[in-house]
Amino acid sequence: MSLPILSEEPEYYPDCCASISHRLLEILTENFQNIEGERLILSIGSGTGLLEALLLSHLPSSSNLTIEGVEVDSSINKYLPEQNSSIVRGTWELSPHLNHVGGLMFVYPRSPELVKRYFENGMRVEVVVGVLHRSDWTDFQESFGREGWEVEVLEGGEGGVVGNEMVVVFRKGKGKVVG
Repeated sequence: MSLPILSEEPEYYPDCCASISHRLLEILTENFQNIEGERLILSIGSGTGLLEALLLSHLPSSSNLTIEGVEVDSSINKYLPEQNSSIVRGTWELSPHLNHVGGLMFVYPRSPELVKRYFENGMRVEVVVGVLHRSDWTDFQESFGREGWEVEVLEGGEGGVVGNEMVVVFRKGKGKVVG
């Protein structure tokens, strides 16, 4: 399936619950490119894979990052190549690849408990990005991150999303709150 051409202004697309812009892809690329260890990025609950496919197409050719969408049903994926997609048995199951992951992405996560479990079990994870509605932040704030993680909150256009959305970036080992 062909990918949409993005602008600087965030827009909604029928196959993604979050708004997407060129700026959002820049934020994702910049944060995931700075990972020093494992180069696998898991997108938990990737849905159709639109955002993940756009991110793959945006990465520089010299990048050695691998983006993998994780879903409960393979028929949902429309955009990611098969090698960039994996399946779990349910919304309660963690990806079996978690021990080899340097970054995680959650776009409109459904379960604070699942987010918390990924943080607790992703020992090599250095960067986690959440894209969510601002009103959901209070439900997820305690699930994202742990002591010793820098938190950067980018609201609306600053994060490359529409005004009622936010991008939250967690970086391991920095230990300060930004934003």
